Amino acid sequence: MNESLTKSIIVITASAIIFYIGRRFLNYGGDKDKSTTNRVKFLKPTIDEKDVTDDLTRNAFIALEAYIEAWNSGEDEKSLDELNNSLLIKFGVCVEKDDYVLFVKDKQGKKVLKYDKK
Repeated sequence: MNESLTKSIIVITASAIIFYIGRRFLNYGGDKDKSTTNRVKFLKPTIDEKDVTDDLTRNAFIALEAYIEAWNSGEDEKSLDELNNSLLIKFGVCVEKDDYVLFVKDKQGKKVLKYDKK
């Protein structure tokens, strides 16, 4: 090999190593935000069939389960907002969080379910 080819290979290899190390420090690698991995997790909710009085309550419970699953898996706020929009369209309810208390509300803003982590 000639000298310029050897230098080119060294420069490309060094650039790749620097890019890989820099990506890890700057979090450009698609890793989850560190603030989502250290947050408190919710317990999986349970409901008794006799407590389900109508379709709205059933849909609210399904939405609550989906939101808690997303929260516990470390989804960021943008993804949780997108999930809420989907839940509002599909089931007519959305989930709001206030100091680790979850409220499921219908389209008019009326509280359907309340879930406390404790």
